[in-house]
Amino acid sequence: MKNTIAASILFAASVAPAWATDQGFFVAVDAGAASFTNAPGAINCIPCAIFGIDKFGASGATGIGGGYHYNRNWGVEVAYTRIGDSTNSEISGSDSATETLNGSSFGAAAVGTYSLSESFDVFAKLGLARTTLKYQRDLNVGGVPTSGSASGTKVNPVYGLGLQYNFNEQWGLRLQYLNLGSIQVGSAGDAYDSNIGVHVYSLGGVYNF
Repeated sequence: MKNTIAASILFAASVAPAWATDQGFFVAVDAGAASFTNAPGAINCIPCAIFGIDKFGASGATGIGGGYHYNRNWGVEVAYTRIGDSTNSEISGSDSATETLNGSSFGAAAVGTYSLSESFDVFAKLGLARTTLKYQRDLNVGGVPTSGSASGTKVNPVYGLGLQYNFNEQWGLRLQYLNLGSIQVGSAGDAYDSNIGVHVYSLGGVYNF
């Protein structure tokens, strides 16, 4: 009986530090790119057709987040993502057209983590994000400058997948994908009208307190 009690005490003492390192607050900084689906350029802008602007390409994206690990497998994270400028710019003789799409997102998600080894984890996120996209158009056709703008904001379900490499108990490096859903920008008759999907790919550093 004494041997059993002693063994139990030793086991509890050995696993307690591991549990402690699996709990606590963390912060993360990410940088990467945002891509757009269903984001045609110059929609509802008939004069723009002469420039051949077809769609918005990828833009830069940066983010900062923080959260709490309840245990090794479950946690929560809140994050802010800035979606940089995606710009189309064309010149035809004395005529020119420039249009820009950018935005931001703030959200919270539950995070599930599965450890592949002491160093590698895979994780998945599921939550909600409030995302805003802004469109700006500037034209100069026939010497007449005009401009227009449109925007949209929506709260969408957000999900993500990622892989994290842990250098030690404090520092990690993560690669992740986030789907922020679709946001309606403008409406019929505005400078822009499209339901745009936003996807973010990033590489970031993680610090565990």
